[in-house]
Amino acid sequence: MKNIQVLGFLLLLFANCTSSDDNQVSNDDVLIDEPSIRVEVLDDFTILNFGDLVTGVSKELEIRIHNDGNAVLSISRIELPNGYKSNWESGSIQKEASQDVTITFSPDTETEYLGDLILYNNDSNTNQLHVEIIGKGVSATYDEDLLLTTQEELNDFIARGYTAINGDLCLGWCNPTGTYYDLTNLLPLQQIKKIKNLNINNTLITSLEGIEDIELEETNVTMWNNIELENLDFFPTKKSIIHVINLRGNEKLENIDGLSHITSINICLISNQENLENINGLSNIDYLYQLEMAGCPKIDNLDALSNVATVEGDIRIRNNNILYNYCGLKPLFTSGSFTGILYTEYNRYNPSRSEVSDGDCDREIPENTYHGDMRIDSAVELATFTAYNFEKIEGDLTIFGDVEGDEDEELKISDLSTLSNLTEVTGEFWISYTDIPNLKGLENLAHVGTTLQIRNNRALTNYCDILPLIQSLDFTAGFQVEDNFFNPSVEELTNGTCSE
Repeated sequence: MKNIQVLGFLLLLFANCTSSDDNQVSNDDVLIDEPSIRVEVLDDFTILNFGDLVTGVSKELEIRIHNDGNAVLSISRIELPNGYKSNWESGSIQKEASQDVTITFSPDTETEYLGDLILYNNDSNTNQLHVEIIGKGVSATYDEDLLLTTQEELNDFIARGYTAINGDLCLGWCNPTGTYYDLTNLLPLQQIKKIKNLNINNTLITSLEGIEDIELEETNVTMWNNIELENLDFFPTKKSIIHVINLRGNEKLENIDGLSHITSINICLISNQENLENINGLSNIDYLYQLEMAGCPKIDNLDALSNVATVEGDIRIRNNNILYNYCGLKPLFTSGSFTGILYTEYNRYNPSRSEVSDGDCDREIPENTYHGDMRIDSAVELATFTAYNFEKIEGDLTIFGDVEGDEDEELKISDLSTLSNLTEVTGEFWISYTDIPNLKGLENLAHVGTTLQIRNNRALTNYCDILPLIQSLDFTAGFQVEDNFFNPSVEELTNGTCSE
Protein backbone atom coordinates (compact mmCIF):
# COMPACT_ATOMS: atom_id res chain seq x y z
CA MET A 1 0.00 0.00 0.00
CA LYS A 2 2.82 2.41 0.86
CA ASN A 3 4.50 1.56 -2.45
CA ILE A 4 1.33 2.49 -4.35
CA GLN A 5 1.08 5.81 -2.51
CA VAL A 6 4.71 6.72 -3.31
CA LEU A 7 4.19 5.83 -6.95
CA GLY A 8 1.09 8.03 -7.13
CA PHE A 9 2.94 10.91 -5.57
CA LEU A 10 5.76 10.65 -8.12
CA LEU A 11 3.30 10.51 -11.02
CA LEU A 12 1.55 13.65 -9.74
CA LEU A 13 4.87 15.46 -9.33
CA PHE A 14 5.92 14.52 -12.89
CA ALA A 15 2.63 15.78 -14.30
CA ASN A 16 2.97 19.13 -12.52
CA CYS A 17 6.53 19.62 -13.77
CA THR A 18 5.53 18.85 -17.35
CA SER A 19 2.69 21.34 -17.19
CA SER A 20 5.04 24.04 -15.80
CA ASP A 21 7.57 23.51 -18.60
CA ASP A 22 4.88 23.80 -21.26
CA ASN A 23 3.71 27.21 -19.93
CA GLN A 24 7.19 28.82 -19.35
CA VAL A 25 7.91 32.21 -21.15
CA SER A 26 11.45 33.39 -22.16
CA ASN A 27 12.92 36.43 -20.33
CA ASP A 28 13.54 37.97 -23.74
CA ASP A 29 9.80 38.13 -24.34
CA VAL A 30 9.05 40.11 -21.15
CA LEU A 31 8.51 43.90 -21.64
CA ILE A 32 9.79 45.63 -18.52
CA ASP A 33 8.44 49.11 -17.82
CA GLU A 34 11.47 51.37 -17.32
CA PRO A 35 12.34 55.07 -17.86
CA SER A 36 15.15 56.14 -20.22
CA ILE A 37 16.88 59.49 -19.62
CA ARG A 38 18.38 61.71 -22.29
CA VAL A 39 19.58 65.33 -21.98
CA GLU A 40 19.59 67.91 -24.75
CA VAL A 41 21.72 71.04 -24.34
CA LEU A 42 19.74 73.61 -26.28
CA ASP A 43 22.63 75.92 -27.20
CA ASP A 44 25.15 73.17 -27.81
CA PHE A 45 25.33 69.51 -28.61
CA THR A 46 27.26 68.03 -25.74
CA ILE A 47 28.25 70.50 -23.00
CA LEU A 48 27.00 73.53 -21.14
CA ASN A 49 29.51 76.20 -22.19
CA PHE A 50 28.89 79.62 -20.65
CA GLY A 51 32.21 81.04 -21.85
CA ASP A 52 33.62 84.17 -20.21
CA LEU A 53 31.34 86.22 -17.98
CA VAL A 54 32.14 89.33 -15.99
CA THR A 55 31.96 88.76 -12.25
CA GLY A 56 28.66 89.89 -10.80
CA VAL A 57 26.84 89.20 -14.08
CA SER A 58 24.57 86.21 -14.69
CA LYS A 59 23.91 84.17 -17.81
CA GLU A 60 21.30 81.49 -18.46
CA LEU A 61 21.41 78.39 -20.65
CA GLU A 62 18.73 75.74 -20.98
CA ILE A 63 18.76 71.98 -21.01
CA ARG A 64 15.89 69.68 -21.84
CA ILE A 65 15.57 66.39 -19.95
CA HIS A 66 13.83 63.75 -22.10
CA ASN A 67 12.18 60.54 -20.90
CA ASP A 68 12.41 58.20 -23.89
CA GLY A 69 11.25 55.20 -21.84
CA ASN A 70 7.84 53.71 -21.05
CA ALA A 71 7.76 54.43 -17.31
CA VAL A 72 7.85 57.56 -15.22
CA LEU A 73 11.33 59.10 -14.91
CA SER A 74 12.05 60.36 -11.41
CA ILE A 75 14.75 62.98 -10.91
CA SER A 76 15.69 62.89 -7.25
CA ARG A 77 18.11 65.82 -7.42
CA ILE A 78 20.33 67.92 -9.69
CA GLU A 79 23.87 68.51 -8.51
CA LEU A 80 25.80 71.53 -9.84
CA PRO A 81 29.34 72.90 -9.33
CA ASN A 82 29.91 76.11 -7.40
CA GLY A 83 28.69 79.21 -9.27
CA TYR A 84 25.75 77.47 -10.96
CA LYS A 85 22.11 76.99 -10.01
CA SER A 86 19.00 75.58 -11.63
CA ASN A 87 15.34 76.58 -11.53
CA TRP A 88 14.19 72.92 -11.19
CA GLU A 89 15.85 70.51 -8.81
CA SER A 90 13.69 67.36 -8.73
CA GLY A 91 10.46 65.87 -9.99
CA SER A 92 8.85 63.38 -12.30
CA ILE A 93 8.77 63.25 -16.08
CA GLN A 94 6.10 61.13 -17.74
CA LYS A 95 7.02 58.63 -20.44
CA GLU A 96 7.81 60.17 -23.81
CA ALA A 97 7.76 63.65 -22.23
CA SER A 98 10.41 66.23 -21.33
CA GLN A 99 11.27 68.91 -18.81
CA ASP A 100 13.07 72.20 -19.59
CA VAL A 101 15.53 73.37 -16.97
CA THR A 102 17.30 76.74 -16.83
CA ILE A 103 20.90 76.74 -15.58
CA THR A 104 22.25 80.08 -14.36
CA PHE A 105 25.95 80.92 -14.13
CA SER A 106 26.87 83.74 -11.70
CA PRO A 107 30.63 84.01 -11.14
CA ASP A 108 31.84 86.06 -8.19
CA THR A 109 35.59 85.69 -8.71
CA GLU A 110 37.90 85.79 -11.73
CA THR A 111 38.53 82.09 -12.14
CA GLU A 112 37.39 79.06 -14.11
CA TYR A 113 34.23 77.28 -13.00
CA LEU A 114 34.50 73.69 -14.24
CA GLY A 115 32.71 70.49 -13.40
CA ASP A 116 29.66 68.36 -14.22
CA LEU A 117 25.94 68.80 -13.87
CA ILE A 118 24.74 65.47 -12.41
CA LEU A 119 21.18 64.21 -12.74
CA TYR A 120 20.29 61.54 -10.13
CA ASN A 121 17.42 59.46 -11.50
CA ASN A 122 15.75 56.05 -11.62
CA ASP A 123 16.98 54.95 -15.05
CA SER A 124 18.75 51.71 -14.18
CA ASN A 125 21.14 52.12 -17.09
CA THR A 126 22.16 55.70 -16.26
CA ASN A 127 21.12 56.58 -12.77
CA GLN A 128 23.74 59.36 -12.59
CA LEU A 129 23.81 61.28 -15.88
CA HIS A 130 26.76 63.70 -16.20
CA VAL A 131 26.79 66.82 -18.42
CA GLU A 132 30.03 68.81 -18.64
CA ILE A 133 29.69 72.46 -17.62
CA ILE A 134 32.21 75.22 -18.35
CA GLY A 135 32.39 78.89 -17.39
CA LYS A 136 34.89 81.53 -16.41
CA GLY A 137 34.61 84.67 -14.31
CA VAL A 138 36.53 87.58 -15.83
CA SER A 139 37.27 91.28 -15.36
CA ALA A 140 34.91 93.92 -16.73
CA THR A 141 37.77 95.08 -18.99
CA TYR A 142 38.30 93.01 -22.13
CA ASP A 143 42.07 92.92 -22.42
CA GLU A 144 42.63 92.39 -26.17
CA ASP A 145 41.71 93.78 -29.58
CA LEU A 146 38.17 92.74 -30.48
CA LEU A 147 36.43 92.01 -33.80
CA LEU A 148 32.63 91.80 -33.89
CA THR A 149 31.20 91.10 -37.35
CA THR A 150 27.47 90.67 -36.69
CA GLN A 151 24.73 92.07 -34.49
CA GLU A 152 24.49 88.72 -32.72
CA GLU A 153 28.18 88.83 -31.81
CA LEU A 154 27.87 92.41 -30.55
CA ASN A 155 24.83 91.62 -28.43
CA ASP A 156 26.48 88.52 -26.98
CA PHE A 157 29.65 90.44 -26.06
CA ILE A 158 27.66 93.12 -24.25
CA ALA A 159 25.57 90.48 -22.46
CA ARG A 160 28.78 89.12 -20.94
CA GLY A 161 29.04 92.31 -18.89
CA TYR A 162 32.11 94.06 -20.28
CA THR A 163 32.37 97.82 -19.76
CA ALA A 164 35.79 98.59 -21.27
CA ILE A 165 38.10 97.26 -23.99
CA ASN A 166 41.86 97.51 -23.49
CA GLY A 167 42.47 97.30 -27.22
CA ASP A 168 41.02 98.25 -30.59
CA LEU A 169 37.35 97.62 -31.32
CA CYS A 170 36.55 96.56 -34.89
CA LEU A 171 32.90 96.51 -35.87
CA GLY A 172 32.13 94.80 -39.17
CA TRP A 173 35.75 94.26 -40.16
CA CYS A 174 39.13 95.69 -39.17
CA ASN A 175 40.34 96.10 -42.75
CA PRO A 176 37.71 97.36 -45.21
CA THR A 177 36.55 94.79 -47.77
CA GLY A 178 33.84 94.42 -50.38
CA THR A 179 31.69 92.35 -48.02
CA TYR A 180 29.00 93.94 -45.86
CA TYR A 181 28.30 92.52 -42.42
CA ASP A 182 24.96 92.17 -40.67
CA LEU A 183 25.63 94.70 -37.95
CA THR A 184 22.90 97.33 -37.82
CA ASN A 185 22.61 98.81 -34.31
CA LEU A 186 25.28 100.26 -32.00
CA LEU A 187 22.95 100.98 -29.07
CA PRO A 188 24.28 98.03 -27.02
CA LEU A 189 27.66 99.81 -26.90
CA GLN A 190 26.24 102.35 -24.45
CA GLN A 191 27.54 99.93 -21.81
CA ILE A 192 31.16 100.39 -23.00
CA LYS A 193 32.95 103.34 -21.41
CA LYS A 194 36.49 103.10 -22.78
CA ILE A 195 38.38 101.64 -25.74
CA LYS A 196 41.69 102.39 -27.45
CA ASN A 197 40.79 102.83 -31.13
CA LEU A 198 37.57 102.41 -33.08
CA ASN A 199 37.09 100.87 -36.53
CA ILE A 200 33.61 100.69 -38.04
CA ASN A 201 33.86 99.21 -41.52
CA ASN A 202 31.46 97.49 -43.91
CA THR A 203 28.46 97.56 -41.56
CA LEU A 204 24.81 98.37 -42.23
CA ILE A 205 24.40 100.89 -39.40
CA THR A 206 22.36 104.03 -40.05
CA SER A 207 23.47 105.88 -36.91
CA LEU A 208 26.37 106.06 -34.45
CA GLU A 209 23.98 106.21 -31.50
CA GLY A 210 25.44 104.08 -28.74
CA ILE A 211 29.09 105.20 -28.92
CA GLU A 212 28.62 108.83 -27.85
CA ASP A 213 29.91 108.28 -24.28
CA ILE A 214 32.87 106.05 -25.14
CA GLU A 215 36.27 107.48 -24.21
CA LEU A 216 38.83 106.90 -26.96
CA GLU A 217 42.24 106.45 -25.34
CA GLU A 218 44.39 106.54 -28.49
CA THR A 219 41.76 108.35 -30.60
CA ASN A 220 42.15 106.64 -33.96
CA VAL A 221 38.78 106.36 -35.69
CA THR A 222 38.19 104.68 -39.06
CA MET A 223 34.80 104.48 -40.74
CA TRP A 224 34.81 102.88 -44.19
CA ASN A 225 32.06 101.56 -46.41
CA ASN A 226 29.12 101.92 -44.02
CA ILE A 227 26.67 102.28 -46.87
CA GLU A 228 23.62 103.22 -44.78
CA LEU A 229 25.29 105.75 -42.44
CA GLU A 230 23.81 109.23 -43.00
CA ASN A 231 25.67 111.42 -40.47
CA LEU A 232 28.19 111.40 -37.63
CA ASP A 233 25.78 112.46 -34.89
CA PHE A 234 26.61 110.60 -31.64
CA PHE A 235 30.33 110.57 -32.47
CA PRO A 236 32.27 110.10 -29.17
CA THR A 237 32.31 113.41 -27.31
CA LYS A 238 34.64 112.71 -24.37
CA LYS A 239 37.70 114.12 -26.14
CA SER A 240 38.19 117.13 -28.38
CA ILE A 241 41.58 115.98 -29.66
CA ILE A 242 41.61 113.14 -32.19
CA HIS A 243 44.73 111.49 -33.56
CA VAL A 244 43.24 110.05 -36.77
CA ILE A 245 39.83 110.39 -38.37
CA ASN A 246 39.52 108.35 -41.57
CA LEU A 247 36.23 108.47 -43.48
CA ARG A 248 35.85 106.65 -46.79
CA GLY A 249 33.09 105.20 -48.94
CA ASN A 250 30.15 105.93 -46.60
CA GLU A 251 28.02 106.62 -49.61
CA LYS A 252 24.93 108.03 -47.85
CA LEU A 253 26.89 110.28 -45.47
CA GLU A 254 25.54 113.82 -45.94
CA ASN A 255 27.30 115.74 -43.17
CA ILE A 256 29.98 115.39 -40.52
CA ASP A 257 28.48 117.85 -38.03
CA GLY A 258 28.99 115.27 -35.29
CA LEU A 259 32.70 116.26 -35.30
CA SER A 260 31.95 119.88 -34.35
CA HIS A 261 33.25 119.43 -30.77
CA ILE A 262 36.71 118.48 -32.03
CA THR A 263 39.42 121.15 -31.97
CA SER A 264 42.49 119.17 -33.04
CA ILE A 265 43.09 116.32 -35.48
CA ASN A 266 46.54 115.03 -36.36
CA ILE A 267 45.53 113.23 -39.55
CA CYS A 268 42.18 113.91 -41.20
CA LEU A 269 41.33 111.75 -44.23
CA ILE A 270 38.02 112.18 -46.06
CA SER A 271 37.55 110.34 -49.34
CA ASN A 272 34.96 108.86 -51.69
CA GLN A 273 32.03 110.45 -49.89
CA GLU A 274 29.57 110.71 -52.76
CA ASN A 275 26.84 112.58 -50.88
CA LEU A 276 28.85 114.65 -48.41
CA GLU A 277 27.54 118.18 -48.90
CA ASN A 278 29.99 120.11 -46.73
CA ILE A 279 32.72 119.76 -44.11
CA ASN A 280 31.14 122.12 -41.58
CA GLY A 281 31.89 119.60 -38.82
CA LEU A 282 35.52 120.74 -39.02
CA SER A 283 34.66 124.39 -38.34
CA ASN A 284 36.11 124.37 -34.81
CA ILE A 285 39.43 122.78 -35.77
CA ASP A 286 42.43 124.96 -34.94
CA TYR A 287 45.19 122.37 -35.45
CA LEU A 288 45.86 119.78 -38.14
CA TYR A 289 48.99 117.90 -38.92
CA GLN A 290 47.76 116.55 -42.25
CA LEU A 291 44.58 116.91 -44.29
CA GLU A 292 43.47 114.89 -47.29
CA MET A 293 40.15 115.25 -49.05
CA ALA A 294 39.37 113.38 -52.25
CA GLY A 295 36.40 112.08 -54.19
CA CYS A 296 33.75 114.35 -52.65
CA PRO A 297 31.77 115.50 -55.71
CA LYS A 298 29.27 117.69 -53.84
CA ILE A 299 31.72 119.88 -51.91
CA ASP A 300 32.40 123.25 -53.58
CA ASN A 301 34.20 125.17 -50.83
CA LEU A 302 36.59 124.88 -47.87
CA ASP A 303 35.08 127.68 -45.77
CA ALA A 304 34.87 125.38 -42.72
CA LEU A 305 38.68 125.44 -42.45
CA SER A 306 38.89 129.18 -41.80
CA ASN A 307 39.61 128.64 -38.08
CA VAL A 308 42.56 126.33 -38.65
CA ALA A 309 45.56 128.13 -37.19
CA THR A 310 48.31 125.53 -37.72
CA VAL A 311 49.03 122.76 -40.21
CA GLU A 312 52.46 121.15 -39.87
CA GLY A 313 52.14 118.56 -42.65
CA ASP A 314 50.68 118.59 -46.15
CA ILE A 315 47.23 119.44 -47.46
CA ARG A 316 46.10 117.24 -50.35
CA ILE A 317 42.89 118.17 -52.15
CA ARG A 318 42.03 116.12 -55.24
CA ASN A 319 39.23 114.70 -57.36
CA ASN A 320 36.51 116.95 -55.95
CA ASN A 321 34.69 117.78 -59.16
CA ILE A 322 32.99 121.05 -58.24
CA LEU A 323 35.42 122.41 -55.63
CA TYR A 324 36.37 125.92 -56.69
CA ASN A 325 36.60 127.95 -53.44
CA TYR A 326 39.70 127.67 -51.22
CA CYS A 327 39.28 130.96 -49.41
CA GLY A 328 38.86 129.15 -46.10
CA LEU A 329 42.59 128.36 -46.28
CA LYS A 330 43.72 131.94 -46.85
CA PRO A 331 44.04 132.86 -43.12
CA LEU A 332 46.24 129.82 -42.56
CA PHE A 333 48.46 130.51 -45.56
CA THR A 334 48.92 134.21 -44.81
CA SER A 335 49.69 133.57 -41.12
CA GLY A 336 52.84 131.60 -41.88
CA SER A 337 51.65 128.66 -39.76
CA PHE A 338 51.44 126.24 -42.68
CA THR A 339 54.77 124.46 -43.01
CA GLY A 340 53.77 121.73 -45.47
CA ILE A 341 52.88 121.60 -49.16
CA LEU A 342 49.52 122.21 -50.82
CA TYR A 343 48.66 119.58 -53.44
CA THR A 344 45.60 120.23 -55.60
CA GLU A 345 44.58 118.00 -58.49
CA TYR A 346 41.44 117.23 -60.50
CA ASN A 347 39.28 119.73 -58.68
CA ARG A 348 37.34 122.36 -60.58
CA TYR A 349 39.98 124.87 -59.47
CA ASN A 350 43.49 123.79 -58.51
CA PRO A 351 45.26 126.84 -57.13
CA SER A 352 48.76 127.04 -55.76
CA ARG A 353 49.45 128.15 -52.23
CA SER A 354 50.58 131.56 -53.46
CA GLU A 355 47.41 132.04 -55.50
CA VAL A 356 45.27 131.41 -52.41
CA SER A 357 47.45 133.68 -50.26
CA ASP A 358 47.21 136.45 -52.86
CA GLY A 359 43.43 136.29 -52.84
CA ASP A 360 42.95 134.34 -56.05
CA CYS A 361 41.22 131.68 -53.98
CA ASP A 362 37.96 131.06 -55.83
CA ARG A 363 37.52 130.57 -59.56
CA GLU A 364 34.80 128.70 -61.39
CA ILE A 365 36.85 127.11 -64.13
CA PRO A 366 35.01 125.97 -67.31
CA GLU A 367 34.36 122.24 -67.38
CA ASN A 368 36.59 121.62 -70.39
CA THR A 369 39.56 123.31 -68.73
CA TYR A 370 42.03 121.93 -66.23
CA HIS A 371 43.44 124.61 -63.99
CA GLY A 372 46.79 123.90 -62.41
CA ASP A 373 50.02 122.16 -63.29
CA MET A 374 49.63 118.56 -64.42
CA ARG A 375 52.33 115.89 -64.27
CA ILE A 376 51.72 112.48 -65.87
CA ASP A 377 54.21 109.72 -65.03
CA SER A 378 52.58 106.55 -66.34
CA ALA A 379 50.10 105.17 -68.84
CA VAL A 380 47.62 104.79 -65.98
CA GLU A 381 47.90 108.47 -65.08
CA LEU A 382 47.59 109.39 -68.74
CA ALA A 383 44.36 107.37 -69.01
CA THR A 384 43.00 109.11 -65.90
CA PHE A 385 43.72 112.54 -67.34
CA THR A 386 42.32 111.88 -70.79
CA ALA A 387 39.11 110.42 -69.33
CA TYR A 388 38.12 113.99 -68.39
CA ASN A 389 38.36 115.14 -72.04
CA PHE A 390 40.06 118.41 -71.12
CA GLU A 391 40.66 120.77 -74.04
CA LYS A 392 42.77 123.33 -72.21
CA ILE A 393 45.35 123.27 -69.43
CA GLU A 394 45.82 126.52 -67.51
CA GLY A 395 49.31 125.73 -66.30
CA ASP A 396 52.17 123.41 -67.15
CA LEU A 397 51.84 119.92 -68.61
CA THR A 398 54.63 117.43 -67.94
CA ILE A 399 54.58 113.94 -69.45
CA PHE A 400 57.47 112.00 -67.97
CA GLY A 401 58.01 108.28 -68.32
CA ASP A 402 61.18 106.66 -67.00
CA VAL A 403 61.42 103.84 -69.57
CA GLU A 404 64.60 102.25 -68.25
CA GLY A 405 63.49 102.25 -64.62
CA ASP A 406 59.95 101.03 -65.24
CA GLU A 407 59.77 97.25 -65.48
CA ASP A 408 55.98 97.17 -65.92
CA GLU A 409 55.25 97.42 -69.64
CA GLU A 410 51.64 98.42 -68.94
CA LEU A 411 52.80 101.55 -67.11
CA LYS A 412 55.15 102.77 -69.83
CA ILE A 413 53.96 105.73 -71.87
CA SER A 414 54.13 104.64 -75.48
CA ASP A 415 51.14 106.39 -77.06
CA LEU A 416 49.74 109.93 -76.79
CA SER A 417 46.79 109.43 -79.12
CA THR A 418 44.25 109.85 -76.31
CA LEU A 419 45.25 113.54 -75.99
CA SER A 420 43.48 114.42 -79.23
CA ASN A 421 41.04 116.76 -77.42
CA LEU A 422 43.87 118.95 -76.14
CA THR A 423 44.10 122.31 -77.91
CA GLU A 424 45.99 124.57 -75.50
CA VAL A 425 48.63 124.51 -72.75
CA THR A 426 49.12 127.97 -71.29
CA GLY A 427 52.42 127.17 -69.57
CA GLU A 428 55.28 124.82 -70.37
CA PHE A 429 54.76 121.51 -72.13
CA TRP A 430 57.36 118.79 -71.47
CA ILE A 431 57.52 115.34 -73.05
CA SER A 432 60.44 113.32 -71.66
CA TYR A 433 61.66 109.74 -71.19
CA THR A 434 58.69 108.12 -72.89
CA ASP A 435 58.56 105.22 -75.33
CA ILE A 436 56.48 107.05 -77.94
CA PRO A 437 57.41 106.64 -81.65
CA ASN A 438 55.39 109.68 -82.78
CA LEU A 439 53.32 112.61 -81.53
CA LYS A 440 49.94 111.33 -82.65
CA GLY A 441 47.32 112.83 -80.32
CA LEU A 442 48.78 116.35 -80.49
CA GLU A 443 47.41 117.14 -83.93
CA ASN A 444 44.81 119.52 -82.46
CA LEU A 445 47.24 121.34 -80.17
CA ALA A 446 47.05 124.97 -81.31
CA HIS A 447 48.85 126.89 -78.56
CA VAL A 448 51.67 126.42 -76.04
CA GLY A 449 52.31 129.36 -73.74
CA THR A 450 56.01 129.38 -72.92
CA THR A 451 58.08 126.37 -73.94
CA LEU A 452 57.63 123.07 -75.75
CA GLN A 453 60.37 120.67 -74.68
CA ILE A 454 60.74 117.18 -76.17
CA ARG A 455 63.66 115.28 -74.69
CA ASN A 456 65.04 111.78 -74.16
CA ASN A 457 62.34 109.91 -76.06
CA ARG A 458 64.57 107.30 -77.64
CA ALA A 459 61.98 105.83 -80.00
CA LEU A 460 60.62 109.15 -81.25
CA THR A 461 61.10 109.50 -85.02
CA ASN A 462 57.95 111.29 -86.21
CA TYR A 463 56.88 114.88 -85.34
CA CYS A 464 54.41 115.35 -88.17
CA ASP A 465 51.36 115.70 -85.87
CA ILE A 466 52.67 118.98 -84.41
CA LEU A 467 53.35 120.59 -87.79
CA PRO A 468 50.11 122.65 -87.61
CA LEU A 469 51.27 124.04 -84.26
CA ILE A 470 54.84 124.77 -85.34
CA GLN A 471 53.85 126.28 -88.67
CA SER A 472 51.10 128.50 -87.22
CA LEU A 473 51.68 132.22 -86.77
CA ASP A 474 50.53 131.80 -83.16
CA PHE A 475 53.53 129.67 -82.21
CA THR A 476 55.90 131.93 -80.30
CA ALA A 477 56.94 129.52 -77.54
CA GLY A 478 60.43 128.24 -77.07
CA PHE A 479 61.14 124.90 -78.73
CA GLN A 480 63.78 122.52 -77.41
CA VAL A 481 64.37 119.06 -78.84
CA GLU A 482 67.27 116.82 -77.82
CA ASP A 483 68.33 113.23 -77.11
CA ASN A 484 65.42 111.73 -79.03
CA PHE A 485 65.94 109.26 -81.89
CA PHE A 486 65.25 112.14 -84.28
CA ASN A 487 65.79 115.77 -83.24
CA PRO A 488 64.52 118.22 -85.87
CA SER A 489 64.89 121.98 -85.55
CA VAL A 490 62.03 124.49 -85.81
CA GLU A 491 63.31 125.39 -89.27
CA GLU A 492 63.21 121.75 -90.42
CA LEU A 493 59.67 121.31 -89.11
CA THR A 494 58.57 124.60 -90.65
CA ASN A 495 59.89 123.36 -93.96
CA GLY A 496 58.00 120.06 -93.55
CA THR A 497 60.86 117.76 -92.52
CA CYS A 498 59.03 115.99 -89.68
CA SER A 499 60.18 112.37 -89.62
CA GLU A 500 63.35 110.30 -89.84
